[in-house]
Amino acid sequence: MTEHKFKPIEEQLAYIKKGVVEIIPEPELVAKLEASRKTGKPLRVYLGVDPTAPDLHLGHTVVLRKLKHFQNLGHTAVFLIGDFSAMIGDPTGVSERARRFRASKSRPMRKLTLSRFSKFSTATKPRSATTASGSAR
Repeated sequence: MTEHKFKPIEEQLAYIKKGVVEIIPEPELVAKLEASRKTGKPLRVYLGVDPTAPDLHLGHTVVLRKLKHFQNLGHTAVFLIGDFSAMIGDPTGVSERARRFRASKSRPMRKLTLSRFSKFSTATKPRSATTASGSAR
């Protein structure tokens, strides 16, 4: 793969900065974009969500849009559903919402969360991963 697979760093950074107040730490992102362009290997960016949450909402569109920006630049976007976290639940017992789910209940929640994600996502073939099995889907 050649250095020209990805747009110049300045163009990528300008696109990623759309709608963003600040990138912390920006020099680290620049270094990763440079390495990606040099090697031809795309960055992998993740959004992790809780499958026990009742809904994806408007606030999620902000980070989903940013995932799409990375994807438009040729990088890999991964929608990570924390179903293993759902099986653990809130160990402090403080959050009633973060109750424990058995694996049998976590799987349908994962499918429901992914179907909700697909309504927000304009990505073609979004990649999702599960923390329970550790495998990407």
